[in-house]
Amino acid sequence: MNRGMANDYCIAAMDEQQARKIVNWDYEPPYSIYNMTDDPEDIQEMLDGTYFSVLSTEGELVGFFCYGQNAQVPGGRLQGLYIGDDVLDIGLGMRPDLTGKGKGLGFVQAGLAFGQATCTLGL
Repeated sequence: MNRGMANDYCIAAMDEQQARKIVNWDYEPPYSIYNMTDDPEDIQEMLDGTYFSVLSTEGELVGFFCYGQNAQVPGGRLQGLYIGDDVLDIGLGMRPDLTGKGKGLGFVQAGLAFGQATCTLGL
């Protein structure tokens, strides 16, 4: 299992309980476009090895990262924006009640460091 600590976060492989919590997060507009559903296919995707949960040092689920093709936006694929074999696509989500509180930079830095240390290109 890939696991890492960065910037006060623990990042580890997503488990089903964490995936089910994440798909039920409710973002307020205009960020409500990021709301998910607990569709079984969405849960399965989050358990395919490309999604990682982000826990605080206290063990609270605070977000997630995904890497590779699952991090790509479908519209971007249709427009041919994802080219090259020497890049790593990164997707992320932070628990809604934590957004807008100045935590974004450290959160993103943790995901970048984790991805650089553990992911291979061409996922």
